[in-house]
Amino acid sequence: MELRLETPLVNLRTTARPAALFTNLASIMVGASFLVVSLVLPQLLQMPASTGHGFGQSMVVAGLCMVPLGLTMLLTAPLYARLSAALSPKAALILGMMVIALGYGAGLGLLSAPWQSLVITAILGVGIGLAYSALPALIADAAPASEAGSANALNTLMRSIGSSVAGAVIATVLAGTAHQVNGVTVPTLHGFRVSFLVATGAMAIGLLAAVFLPRPRPPGRPRHRAGGEKHA
Repeated sequence: MELRLETPLVNLRTTARPAALFTNLASIMVGASFLVVSLVLPQLLQMPASTGHGFGQSMVVAGLCMVPLGLTMLLTAPLYARLSAALSPKAALILGMMVIALGYGAGLGLLSAPWQSLVITAILGVGIGLAYSALPALIADAAPASEAGSANALNTLMRSIGSSVAGAVIATVLAGTAHQVNGVTVPTLHGFRVSFLVATGAMAIGLLAAVFLPRPRPPGRPRHRAGGEKHA
């Protein structure tokens, strides 16, 4: 129906252009990576030590261990501005996803003490902050000015889809690798590590999508209108 309307709510032809398409694909992967750490670490931190791999921390402590994730995302904004100006939003997105992959890769060997979650969340916060900051700029560059609102809304939806899919996948992984401890089914350390591998794989797909993004438009080059005409 949207394809038949003269003024569609979401211009699907715009979203099919490589710049918007690959940005949205990367957004799905970034959204997925954000949720994985939010699902895995709080569970691991609060699981009883009697399981053999849980840390037995309170909900408050588990929440505090997740603080670096949001804090570093916030502090990364000025860094993104410099990177984007010096290189491009595409370069910042690629760098951000590389940092996310590094964080999850390092996390495979950093699941043996509560303080290690601070390291994992700090690294992931930097990567997610860079990636999240780059996505709106890439979408703004890919869509005509008249469609900027709907294009960014669709991009936000893509991130939410990534989070939703990741939630289902990680729940399946943790349930499929769970075992019995004192008659209670609990996730295993293997399941948590597989979850981190899933997130790392998502970043590999996201990086592949980002590589196919068109080259950034040179400064001063006119943007296309919705109908294909150019600004004067």
